[in-house]
Formats: sequence, C-alpha cells, structure tokens
Amino acid sequence: MQFIREITEHCYRYILPKVSPEEEQEVEPIPAQEVIQAVKTGKSIEIINAVIEGPLTLESIAVTGKIAIKGTRIKGRFDFSYAECKQVLDFHSTTFLSEVNFTGATITKDIILQKTTFHEKADFTDMIVEGALYGESCKFLNEVDFTAAQIKRRAVFIKGIFENIAMFTGFNISGTAYFHSTTFLKAANFGSAHIKGRAIFEGAIFEDNFDFASGRIGACAEFKNSLFKKNAVFHRTQIEESAFFQNTNFEGDVDFGYIRIGSNAEFNGAVFHKTAIFNSAIVEGHTLFNSGSSAGSQNDEQVLPKPTIFKGKADFSSVVFLGGATFLGARFFENVDFFASRIDMNAGFTDVVFFKNVDFLNASFGTLFFSKYNSGDMNNQFNGRIDLRGCTYNRFEPISVWEQLMEHLYPYHRQPYTQLENTLLLIGEDQLAKKVYYKRKCTEFSIFKKRNPLIWLGDRFLWLLTGYGVKLWRLLLAIVLILAIGTLIFQLKGAVEPNNFQQMLSAFKSNTETRIYSIGVLESFWVTLKLFLPIPIAAGATWLPSSEVLFGIVSFTAIATFLQLAGWILVPLAVAGLSGWLKR
Repeated sequence: MQFIREITEHCYRYILPKVSPEEEQEVEPIPAQEVIQAVKTGKSIEIINAVIEGPLTLESIAVTGKIAIKGTRIKGRFDFSYAECKQVLDFHSTTFLSEVNFTGATITKDIILQKTTFHEKADFTDMIVEGALYGESCKFLNEVDFTAAQIKRRAVFIKGIFENIAMFTGFNISGTAYFHSTTFLKAANFGSAHIKGRAIFEGAIFEDNFDFASGRIGACAEFKNSLFKKNAVFHRTQIEESAFFQNTNFEGDVDFGYIRIGSNAEFNGAVFHKTAIFNSAIVEGHTLFNSGSSAGSQNDEQVLPKPTIFKGKADFSSVVFLGGATFLGARFFENVDFFASRIDMNAGFTDVVFFKNVDFLNASFGTLFFSKYNSGDMNNQFNGRIDLRGCTYNRFEPISVWEQLMEHLYPYHRQPYTQLENTLLLIGEDQLAKKVYYKRKCTEFSIFKKRNPLIWLGDRFLWLLTGYGVKLWRLLLAIVLILAIGTLIFQLKGAVEPNNFQQMLSAFKSNTETRIYSIGVLESFWVTLKLFLPIPIAAGATWLPSSEVLFGIVSFTAIATFLQLAGWILVPLAVAGLSGWLKR
C-alpha cells in the first residue's frame, strides 16, 4: 500500500502503508482540526494507519459522510457527544490515547470498534445505535460506561477485555448481546440491563463483582464455562427462555434470589464455592443440577462426569420449580435449605450426598427420588440432621430409604411420620406403614420418657402387649398364655365348687370326701374362659372358683378376679386391634 493523501470536495483520505513504522507515522501527524473541518463540511473520512494530533471535538454536530478511522492513534480527547451520524462509524483497530465521549450520540447505522483500544475513560452513556455495535477483541484499559445506551440490533464484545470498571446499567439491546470469552478485570455492572435477544457470556471471566440485578433477557442466558472469581448477583433477573450455567465456577457468593426463568435452568457441573442463594426463584421448566461433562482431550478414552458442588451454604427456600428439579450426583458440603420450596414434579436427589444438615421444612414435592441406602456405606446420603416438619409429597423412591430419613430426623415432629405412613398406605405398602407407625411411637417414648408416670406405664403396657397396635400377635400370645395358666390352675383339687346348691348339698350328704372337687381339662378351660370374657357364656357355668388358698399364698377367688380384670382390659384391646387391622 502506498501513501495516499487526498482531500477533495467530497472526501478526506489519509492512508499510510499497513507496515509503516510508528516513527514514520509521527513525521507528519494529522491535525485534529483538519479532520473536524472535513467532518463538518460533510466529507467522507477515511484515515488508515495514521496519527491524529490534538482534541477531536465533534460535539453536537450532524455527520452526513462516512467516517472510517482504522489502525490510527488518536492522541487528543475524542468528543462525539450528542452528535448524529447517518453513516457507519468505523474505528477498527484504532487506539484512543485520551478520553472518549459518546454521551447522547445517535448513530443511524453500525458502529465498529473491533480490536479498538481505549487507554482512558470511555463514556457511551445514552448513546443510541440504530444498527449494530461490533466490538470484537476491543480493549478498555480504563473505566467504560454504557449506562442506558441503546443498541437496536446486536452488540458484539467477543474476546473483549475490560481492565477497569465496566458500567452497563440500563444497557438496552434489541437483539443478541455477545460477551463470550470476554474478560472483566474489575467490577461489571449490568443492573437493570434489557437484552431482548440472547445474552451470551459463555467462557467469560469476571475477576471482580458481577451484577445483573433486575436485568431482563428476552431469550436465553448462556453463561456456560464462565468464571466468577468474586460475587455474582442475578437478583430479580427475568429470563424469558432458558438459562445455561453448565460447568460455571462461582468462587464468591452468588445470588439468584427472586430470579424468574421462563423455561429450563441448567447448572450441570457448576461449582459454588461460597453461599449460593436461590431464595424465591421461579423456574417454569426443568431445573438441573446434575453431573456435567468434564473438560478433556479428544484422546481421552473416558471423561468422568463432573458433579455439581456446593461448598458453601445453599439456600433454596421458597423456590418454585414447576417442571421438577434434579440434583443427580450433587454434593452439599454445608447446610442446605429447602424451606417452603415447591417442586411440582419430580425432585431427584439420587446419588446426592448431604454432608451437613438439610431443611425440608414446609416444602412440597411431587415424587421424591433418593439414593438406595446401604448399611455401612461410607458415602451415605445423609450425614447430618433432616428437618421434615410440614414436608409433603405424593410418593418417594426407593421406599427402603425411609429408615435413613427417620434416623436423621431432627427436631422431632409427628407430621413427618404421618405423612410417610399415609404415603405408604396409598401405594399399598401396608406393612411398611405399620413399621413407620411403630417407629414413631418408639421414638416418642424415647424422647418423652420423663413424662407422667401413669402415662409412661400405659405406654409401656401398649408397647409390650400390642406393639402399639401393629404387633397384635403379642396380645394374642398374652391371652393364650393367661387362658392356659387358668386352665391348669382350675384343674387342681379344691379349685372349684359346684354352682348349684342342691347338687352341692346332695354330694355333702352322700360323702364328705366329695366336698373337695376336681374337674377335667376341658371343663377347666370353659371355667377359665367364662371368667376371662367380659360377656356371659353358657359354658363353664356349672362351677365357681372356691375360697380355698393355692399353696397358702392366694385364693382361687382372687385368681378368678385377676382373670376377670385381665379380660376386661385385653379383650377390648383385641377387638380394637382387630377392627383396626380389618380397616387397613
């Protein structure tokens, strides 16, 4: 390329060879005033590989010609504030050594900032671009401010570098925003930004705080493989379609509180090093915290999945996941809170490990999926306390995990047991439901053992004889044992006497020896049964217990009294237990 300098009525051209050394450019720099005059007279500007000396002030002017300043170093302050440009504004590979001001500027077509470098503060506040903004590989070495800037088509900052504070508060893009592989070395503020298309931050690096609070994204939000080294805030952000955070690394606190996502949310393989807040988040599609793919070379035979990891506290209180949520293989190293959360479909915790406490207080689920419980397994799913008070669900799998759930239940409350029991009854697991009920009663006794002595005695009585109504064979065994003992006792000589006075008088007159009576096994059984049952029966009515004393210790009438009292207690219990069993 040869040196070109052309100034005509319609154009201003100053082109140096692409390989021209800086010293050659400095020999004859372009006066800024000369460029200003050319712009004001409506000429098209084309400056390549040059140096512009002095402040380039184009404030509040109407630019009718095309401006293309490429590969050029602009030494003075560049002021394009409130200017109106009707053509493409091209600064490809240009270096701005002083401040740049585009405040309130209106650009009818595109603005090109590809490979452009800004050494000092760059202000694009309230700028309006009717076309697109292309800023691939641009560098902002100082503060940059895009507050309330409007881009009618797309904004492209692929592989850009922001070395100082980047302000995008109220940034408005009608199309897609491309920030993938972009690096922010200082705080990046996108608060209340509105991106009507996709927001692509895949592979972006945020060395300092990132703020997207109250932002709006009209399509998908893509933050896959991104790195947040400090705090990240998505509080009250609205995403109309899906949100992708696969393999994203959050090294600081992250706040997704009150976020609303119109479709799926994917956090597969993400790592949360500190507190992760999802309080009151709403996801209308599926929410995934499953294991994600790990990075590996193409020569790797097998790439192990990377689990989602929560190293700090995780807060899912009051979330609403309408399409269900799965945490397949996730690891929670600190407390996790699902207080008042609502997962309408499946809630999958298969292969999840909770190393500390988990709170399901007042949570609501469709179907709960847990891991199979293996006794003695070093990677048991629950290693801390579980709060299930007020937690409701339709069913859970596998049902064998119920023992582990109840083992870690704290604080104690009756509702988790009744919820579990009712769920088992609904799916036809009656025997397991009985075991749950029995476990509850035993737990209540162990917790409240210092209660009133009479209540304690009654509790032990029900436990011993009925197993709290679920082990009625104990009661049957007690009844059989009592009847057997009674049968043996009333076979003894002198244990009974005739009930009929005439029969007894006749026997007395005939032989005094017959006053000591003895009956057979069957008759003794009927006597015992008649005494035991609280209702009258005809069998055994011929004989009554005598007043004789057994072994000089207790009278047969006292034994009969014991049988009657036992019958009044045990028979109603047996009837109640039987009716309850039939009801089940």
